[in-house]
Order: sequence, then C-alpha cells, then structure tokens
Amino acid sequence: MPGSIVKQGKNSWRIRYELPRDPKTGKRRQGSETVRGTRKDAEKRLREILVEIDRGTWAEPSKTNMTVGEYLKDFLAKYAADHPTGSTAQTARYLLNRHAIQELGDLPLPKLSPHHLDRLYTHMRQPKERGGKGLSTRTVRYVHVLVKTALDRAVDLGLLAQNPAHRVKPPQLKKRKRVLPLTDDEKQRLLEAAKGDRYENLFIVALGTGMRLGELLSLTWEQVDLAAGTITVMNLHGEDDAIQEAKTESSKRSIPIFPEVHRALTNQRARLAQEKLAAGPLYEDRDLVFPNHIGRPSCPKNVRRRHYKPALERAGLPRETHFHALRHTFATSLLRRGVDVKKVSAWLGHADAGFTYRVYHHYIPEKLEPGEAERLNAILFPSRDKKAR
Repeated sequence: MPGSIVKQGKNSWRIRYELPRDPKTGKRRQGSETVRGTRKDAEKRLREILVEIDRGTWAEPSKTNMTVGEYLKDFLAKYAADHPTGSTAQTARYLLNRHAIQELGDLPLPKLSPHHLDRLYTHMRQPKERGGKGLSTRTVRYVHVLVKTALDRAVDLGLLAQNPAHRVKPPQLKKRKRVLPLTDDEKQRLLEAAKGDRYENLFIVALGTGMRLGELLSLTWEQVDLAAGTITVMNLHGEDDAIQEAKTESSKRSIPIFPEVHRALTNQRARLAQEKLAAGPLYEDRDLVFPNHIGRPSCPKNVRRRHYKPALERAGLPRETHFHALRHTFATSLLRRGVDVKKVSAWLGHADAGFTYRVYHHYIPEKLEPGEAERLNAILFPSRDKKAR
C-alpha cells in the first residue's frame, strides 16, 4: 500500500502519504495524520485518503486550533438562537454535550475523522454490560443528524475542508410497528379496566380529545374552559419536568369538550381538591390538570408503566399497545362516523388536512349508512328534493 503506517503508542498510529507535487515549485509533498484505534483502522483511513488523492477530492486540513468541543458549543449557541421556542434546542444541547462533546470534545477539529464518528455511534449503541451506553438506534441517528449539520456549518465557515460525517453511515432504523387504533369494544374494555385508577380521567380525556400524552400532562386549568366547552392546547411536557411552549403554530389549537370529557374533567377537579387537602403543605399547586399526588408534573414513563399498561392487561389488551393508540382511536372514531376530515385535522393539531387524510383515509367509510343516501341526495339536488315532496 502506498504510504506508510508507524505505531506511535497504544492504539495510536501515524500515517504518511504522498501528495501531488506543489503546482508552483514542482517539489514533492507529504501529508500525515494520527489515527486512534487498531492497525486496520489506520490502514482503512490511509486507503480513504489515497482514494481521495487519486480522485482529486482530497483537501488540506484546516489550520484552526479549535477543538471539537469548542466548536460544537459555538454551534449550539447559534442553534439555540435559531430555535428559540420548544424543546428542540434543549434536546440538541443535551445530546451533543452528553455524547459528541463528552467523547470527542478534546480532539482538534481538523483531526476529526469518519472513524471517530463511527466509533462514537458504535459505543453509543453497545449494551452497557459490554461497556457501551445502550442507547436506541433512533437516538444515535438523532446525534448523527446534529453532528452532520454542525460540521456542514464548519465547512461553510472554512474551519473544515470537508465534512467527515458524510462518510459515516448511521445505524439503520428498524421499521416501527404500526400503531393501531382501538375498536369500540376494546375502548370500552379499557375504560372499564381503568375505573378507580388515579389516571382514569386522563385516559377518558385522551380518547375524547386526541391529545398527546405530553400535552395532557402539561395541560393547566387555565387552558380548560368548561363553560365555553373548549380546551386550548399550548404546551408540551418537556425534560426535567419543564413545561414548554408547543413547537409549531398548528400544535396550538382549540378542541371541543364533549360531554364525557366534561364529566371526566369535572371529576378530576374534585379528585385534585381531595389530594391537595390530604397532602397539605407538601402540595405544589401548579394549576396542572393531571399532576402527580403532590401537584408536580407527572412523569410520562410512570403514567405509562404504572397505570396505562396495567389497565391494558386488566382489559385483556396487548401490554405493548402504545399510548398514541388513544389519539388514533379519537381520529378514526370520528372519521368512521362521517366527521369532516378538516375538523379532525384541526383538533389533532396537524398543519395540513391532507396529511390527516393520508394517515387515516382507509378508516373513512366508502359505503353509505342507512338513510345517508337520502341526506346526501338532498344536498346534491335540493330543488328536485323539494318537488318530490
């Protein structure tokens, strides 16, 4: 193999390679780079460089003294300015600090290679018992997107000659199982099984509004107008019990309060008054509709694990039934009964009714129900309908 590899220390190798002659002087030039890992890793990196030189795509590394950590923190400041609302910037800050900066932060930015990123992603996915972090493929892919976006900016700013993240393939995401709505019978069984549970009213409101779990756990009484019969969705339940503004304008919406939902909210208000009295000075009244027993925001994982899944089991439903199935049940129940898809889309908080139709169109009945033909005929041919009378 053209070029050379010299061991520098434990898991450290120095590779040297011949560069095209200087176009001005005609003198020979050499390049070098340090690779951390096995000799095979060094050989792989040397082959990559030689291929780039042969193709004419090789670019001299930047001379910046900035480290990966310093640059990513600078990137996060800009990212936060570009995403002032919602949890997007907070999530990006957590993921990059916890993984990319923690693992690669001390590395000089120009020395960052595809191999470094590939090893980072492998370490993130490896089980904890094997020394890894045991993270999901989805989280690793999210980190990859953030790193790639950050390094694209570094290239634009002239800090990097090229983006190493473009030569790294993130792990493939397994196709998620389709979340199916509950049938009318399954819905009734779930509600029967949830009777007496502390979050019984939350399940009823979920089925009657299509709200996401995060939206329900962020819901305040100020957003509930029982007299007008509307719920205004504005917030999301974020990390560390933080209540954050909804990320998009379409997520902020008004949903009608149907009678069963009205009864559930009235019962919930009475329940909270009793819990507040029982907790005494320990109670932190944050005006939440579905708080924990001392008024603080409920933990989504606890709601699912300690209340929702046991209710599923009692109802004879699969324990892996996603909470999001309640949102799908709300949508399909209305569409099956002829409610306008635009109304359902607005209540779900979708930006486009076309998206709602694509997701749920197979639940919209094609056959007319008894009496439906006459009603639609009167709409299509109003004058003839009057003559027939």
